[in-house]
Amino acid sequence: VSNLQAGENNLSANLDSVDYFPTQVGNKWVYFYFDAVPFFFPDTVEILGTGTIDDTLYYVSSAQNESNILFPKYARKDSAGNAYARFYGNDQLLYKIDASTGEQWQVTLNPPQTSGSEIMYTITLTGRDAVVETYSGVFQNCLEFELRTGSITEASYNVWLAPAVGIVRVDGWG
Repeated sequence: VSNLQAGENNLSANLDSVDYFPTQVGNKWVYFYFDAVPFFFPDTVEILGTGTIDDTLYYVSSAQNESNILFPKYARKDSAGNAYARFYGNDQLLYKIDASTGEQWQVTLNPPQTSGSEIMYTITLTGRDAVVETYSGVFQNCLEFELRTGSITEASYNVWLAPAVGIVRVDGWG
């Protein structure tokens, strides 16, 4: 379980905003991860800069590796606000902001030179108006996504995105 502890965004926290995946250089999110109370540890994700890959502008985060599906190292948005991530050289839809509730799509992590280690996630938008409570406060009108895989290893995560803030909570196992 991770909860947003504090955020420093270059955006106003306007709940009327439709930007669920803010990408401004300097944005920073601090999360607390809980394995078992009272054992928790903080983690910080920050947008460090931008870079162009194959003529596409990406925001580069402080995530440690290219396979981090929850907090991607390279991310971008399209004009509708949908969030894409670059995993091992492939641009893939991660959070479809304009999806209908129940709509599903696939993300495949296929590390190079590791035959048979492909991990496919099915992502589903499971809710459009969730209320999420974290250490930073209560967030209204959150989108809830489920990320589930059964390839190689089984894992399931729920991710909540709040307007003008981004990821505010992650629950899951795997």
